[in-house]
Amino acid sequence: MTLASLAPVLAVNAAVVFGLMALAWLWSLLRKDAGLADVFWGLSFVAVAVASAVTGDASGPRRLVLVAIVGAWGLRLSIHLAWRNLFAQVHPGSELGEREDRRYRAMRRRHGARFRWVSAWTVFGRKALLVFVVSLPVQLSLATPGRTDLYWADWIGIGLFALGMGIEVLADWQLGTFKLTPGSYDQVLSSGLWRYSRHPNYFGDAVTWWGIFMVAAAAGPQVLPMALGPALLTALLVKAALGDEDLDTRRPGYDRYRARTSPFVPLPPRPEPATPRTGDVTARDRELSRARAS
Repeated sequence: MTLASLAPVLAVNAAVVFGLMALAWLWSLLRKDAGLADVFWGLSFVAVAVASAVTGDASGPRRLVLVAIVGAWGLRLSIHLAWRNLFAQVHPGSELGEREDRRYRAMRRRHGARFRWVSAWTVFGRKALLVFVVSLPVQLSLATPGRTDLYWADWIGIGLFALGMGIEVLADWQLGTFKLTPGSYDQVLSSGLWRYSRHPNYFGDAVTWWGIFMVAAAAGPQVLPMALGPALLTALLVKAALGDEDLDTRRPGYDRYRARTSPFVPLPPRPEPATPRTGDVTARDRELSRARAS
């Protein structure tokens, strides 16, 4: 595998991804809704998989499997986000009926009239670049000929993909149902998968892409460059899962939920610390009393 052999496929995919996000940006100017970048996120991966299969040299059943699993994941995600953002308008962290996600509204207020140009790169351009890097397993596997028959590594990858996508779909459904419940805006979802992880949808997303990586890497060479995609996605998802402290101030009880619930990997909840009853004197209280008296 050489850069010269990969260049045509990578160039086509870059044009496809950035072209799709450019269309999404233009549509966002008409709708005044930068959240269209999220809707086009999954579709961009589908476009990369199809373009790589058409322009690359891979053959055999793995080629079809990669296009099928990336297509299933990407189409499902884009349909879900289109329903959530454009029709139901149940953006995370926002009141029911808000037209645009809270994150993008904050950016729009900060940049004012310049936001339309700022968003071209900070929202849409960065997402296009991220799609390009995360999808490297698919691009590299489909660009060059390799092992064509399916074997145990493929089946492990397909199993991981099914597990991760199942977790992601269930978590999204549970959150969407919860958000549609009247009065749930400032409440905390702590049942179902959300009892074991504060971000089970993120965890499912990461597992899904490690499964895709396994199928792609089963073709043979270039395993390390392929791993860059899911590794970067996982790092970003873990960072986002750990950075949810701001919810403590926006949702009563979230600090207690955060204290007992794993941020990313689903785990049994930790026991909550006992709340002292009125009139009880704790060891800390006794220490403070002695310090004041001395």
